[in-house]
Amino acid sequence: MRSILSSLPDGPVARMGWVGACLGLVITLGLAVVVIQDREARSEAARRQSQAIARGVDRLLRYEVRNLERALRGMGAEADGFARDYPAASPWDISGAIRGVISRHAELHDIGLYDPLGRRLHGGPGSARSMDFEPAPDSSAGLVVGPLQQVGRTRPVLPLALRTQAGNWLVAWLRTSELQRMLEGLDVGQHGAAAILDRRGLLLARHSGNGEYVGRLMPLPVQVLPGSTTTLEFASPVDGEPRFTSFTSTSSYPFIVAAGLSKQETLAPWWNYVAWAVALLLLYWLGMFHLLRRMAASEVARRSTQDELLRNVDWLAKAQQASRAGVWAMDQGDDKVRVSVQAAAVFGLVPEEGMVPLDDVFGRMHDGDRARVESAFAEAWSGEQPFQAEYRIVLADGQQRWINAQAARLADPGQTPQMTGTIVDITERRLQQEQLERAESQFRDLFELNPLPFWVFDTETLRFLAVNATAIRRYGYSREEFLGMTILQVRPDADVDAVKLSVGERGEPRDSSPVWTHVTLDGKQIHVRIHSSSIRFDDRPARLVLAEDVSESVAHEIDLAWRAAHD
Repeated sequence: MRSILSSLPDGPVARMGWVGACLGLVITLGLAVVVIQDREARSEAARRQSQAIARGVDRLLRYEVRNLERALRGMGAEADGFARDYPAASPWDISGAIRGVISRHAELHDIGLYDPLGRRLHGGPGSARSMDFEPAPDSSAGLVVGPLQQVGRTRPVLPLALRTQAGNWLVAWLRTSELQRMLEGLDVGQHGAAAILDRRGLLLARHSGNGEYVGRLMPLPVQVLPGSTTTLEFASPVDGEPRFTSFTSTSSYPFIVAAGLSKQETLAPWWNYVAWAVALLLLYWLGMFHLLRRMAASEVARRSTQDELLRNVDWLAKAQQASRAGVWAMDQGDDKVRVSVQAAAVFGLVPEEGMVPLDDVFGRMHDGDRARVESAFAEAWSGEQPFQAEYRIVLADGQQRWINAQAARLADPGQTPQMTGTIVDITERRLQQEQLERAESQFRDLFELNPLPFWVFDTETLRFLAVNATAIRRYGYSREEFLGMTILQVRPDADVDAVKLSVGERGEPRDSSPVWTHVTLDGKQIHVRIHSSSIRFDDRPARLVLAEDVSESVAHEIDLAWRAAHD
């Protein structure tokens, strides 16, 4: 957990991660405490319910046995007298009192009267000929419970013996089915159990049983003292089911009542509760980790975007600084302009919180440009056209700079109209443009006013592209006529091939060694020496030509040659 939280980006995501983790731990601990307490409460409720069931059955058993004891004590005197007065009576000569007790207590199998040695004196057909058990020596004051006895094919019966004042024993055989009936209908659940045992652990009756375990000796997990109740978790040796079991023996009779509620059945709703708690915790932790993951990704993306934005801002600032440009924006009707540091530096102004007064901006403009710029600025606010102007500014030190300004009006619904734009210091560009214009003017003058014929022709089409005034005067063609001709049209037909060959020659500059013959408009032939150089003219391959008229030199040379030949 700590490593996961440590990997989160610093800032709000990390803080939320720690808060979420602490809250999750509190929720987890709270749910754990609630779940544990709920388990203990359910277990304690099951223990109390098992105690209540065991005590209730024990109380019912005590009332049942006590009633039988009272009935037997009432019969004791009559039984002693019957045995004394009718010693030779048949077993069928039982007294009316005994018959009345049996008729009132259907749970009794039979009643018999035995002498101190355990020999039957009187009894019904279901009574044994002898007691078949020896009561404890100190059992003369209370009811004695004998061992289970099997009578025929019926369920076992439990002998209950009571010593009369004459020393005889009055024995009643209690049907174990009556004990079984006491356990029916108990609210112990589907897998719960209840049983009646004697103090040795001999099973006398069991809830939801068919009597198959009656008479089986069950090991008791604790010693159950008379008048006590003990509750513990106990796995029954009969079916191995863990139960919250209570053992009670609150009467003076030698019986133990056990009642148990299934641990699995008791905690089944608790497991559902645990499942919902675990699902809730998983949902919380998964949701929190998903949220943190999304937030971390968003934070990384935000920081990446922020870093990219800062880099772009830095690049923009450096670009503005390198290009002496800046950006600005203002709301309509405002008297201040928000400017970048570079924009303020171009005007030589110091911004306060990124703002400069609009009057200071216009105050820097050259007097000859201010009215024109103010008019264009007002038209741009009206939305008729974007703002665009080139003007001069005068800095505090008197230096004059050229500015190119462009802007556009923004009008979002419900928002104050705004204008935003850029300014660029174009002083160097204007100076270079002026220098270029001066150079072009000087070249034009050099070309036009040269005393020698100058022209430019296309090296592919051989058409004249430009001619100077001297060429026009010397050759007799107008400028329009020249521009409609090729250089072959000022050459004799005999020189056409040589001219084409000369045009294709490489080498710079080209100073013609041979003297070429040109033909003027009036058909006059002149001798010229060509000086040329390759150039680009209107993005076409061209050649600049200076034609030096050497006709006089050629005539003089011819004359000298003639004279030499005739001397």
